[in-house]
This record gives sequence, structure tokens and C-alpha cells, in this order.
Amino acid sequence: QWYRFPDVQRAKWLSKIISILWGHVKVASERTVVEQVQPKLDSLKPAFIDAIVITKIDLGRSPPFVAGVKHYETSEEDVVLEFFIRRSSVSEVRVEVSCRGFIIPLVVRNFLVTGRVRAVMSGFVPCFPCISTLNISFIDTPVIDFDVEIMGLRLGYLP
Repeated sequence: QWYRFPDVQRAKWLSKIISILWGHVKVASERTVVEQVQPKLDSLKPAFIDAIVITKIDLGRSPPFVAGVKHYETSEEDVVLEFFIRRSSVSEVRVEVSCRGFIIPLVVRNFLVTGRVRAVMSGFVPCFPCISTLNISFIDTPVIDFDVEIMGLRLGYLP
């Protein structure tokens, strides 16, 4: 990205740190996703569905790759960073949907995400983690691709 955006710094060092920490970050992220998403699924499921249960999350062995990072100067006491990320891995999320006594297995595999992510840190405080607010968002529409299987049938193979 540094050839298209000359003010972007290469971030191979950051990708190296992420790859070293990935085993721990992966487990914590998988746990956090279940803790945060499962209650939302329970509250938003339609009446005709008995249950939607996340049975497995595996974010894969390959960590996200940060191709570049850019820092923005702001007039406020915020830290604004922009990351150029790529995430491609053999990963898997398994969900079981129960409907009128039938259990329908749903599998989402092989996630690919590429895009620019902005992280804004603000509200600094004198106790760890020293940041009271962290907002993370995609700047542009990211490229997202994945495979979906319902009851063992890959939906991408259907016409």
C-alpha cells in the first residue's frame, strides 16, 4: 500500500508481533465472540426458530497480516491509526439452528477479509489499559469472502 499511499509505513514488524501472539489472541477472540454474539442470536431469533447455537469457532492458524500503518495528527488528545489489513485463513464457524425438532447445521469457512481499518483511541486514564475508548471501523467497504455450507451442501456450488 505504500506505493499508493506514500505516507503509509510498512508494518512487517507489527505482523510479526501479531503472529507471535496469535495463539493467545485467537483463543481469547474465539471466547469473546461466543460471549458477545450468542446472547444477540438468542434475542434476535425469529419465533419459529427454537434455538441458534454457536457450536465451534476456529479462527485458523494464520494470523491477520498488517501491510501498512498510518498515523494521523489530530487537534484533540486522540490517537488515530489506519491499518491496511489482510486476513485469509482456513477458519471455521459452526452453528446449529433448531427448528420444530430439526437441527440444521450451518458452517461458514475460509474467511478472506482485506481492507483499511481505522482505530481511534481516546479518553486516556492513569490505570491499565490506559484507554477508556477504542473505536475500530473499516474506512472503505472491505473485501469479504467466505464459503457457506448448509447440511453439508456448499451454497457457492448452487447456480
